Amino acid sequence: MWKYAAILPICLLVFCSCGSKDDPLEDHVRAENFVIYTSAEPTKVSMQTAAAETAAAETEVRHLSYALTDNGIDLILGEDTVQELDYGYSPDPAGISIADLNFDGYDDIFVPIQGYGDGVGLFYLYQPDKNKFEENKELNKIGVALKTTDRQTLVQETDYDFTTETLEYQWKSGSLVKISRTVSVNSSDGVVKTEVYKYDSKGNEYLAESD
Repeated sequence: MWKYAAILPICLLVFCSCGSKDDPLEDHVRAENFVIYTSAEPTKVSMQTAAAETAAAETEVRHLSYALTDNGIDLILGEDTVQELDYGYSPDPAGISIADLNFDGYDDIFVPIQGYGDGVGLFYLYQPDKNKFEENKELNKIGVALKTTDRQTLVQETDYDFTTETLEYQWKSGSLVKISRTVSVNSSDGVVKTEVYKYDSKGNEYLAESD
């Protein structure tokens, strides 16, 4: 019986240390008395995610649009007018084309020039480091609207009476290089004859295919 009597004071001491039932609850519930376990990631991970989202938003490509004015054209990226091209007249919207002409991920623009013949115009490539569009000499040597392909080449098509000529160009070290020329001739009896010419490393043309 004495051994139970010896344990009893210890138990009372343990329970009494928690205070009486009349004491305020906040006197007993303290953060240092608990170890909190959580599966949440550290705050730094959330901060890294936020930083990545911010960087992605800053590098997001803004699509190009334009607005015609009495004297030219305003170039608009997203909702911001970044440049005004002044020609002294309003360009024909039917001849304006927007495409990624140098395949760098940014929209570029071709604007027809009045008085220089049908389809003749100027090319402007976007310079992201300057946030502006600049004329491109290589493209302006061609001077007519071009189409882009999935092969990252540029195509120029010219129609004559019964003949269609297609020139294909490719960018190499900042220069436009002609890589093929296709000539399709429609005869009076409905037969189409096609010849494909290629270019060697020195730019010399040779017949590669013929129907």
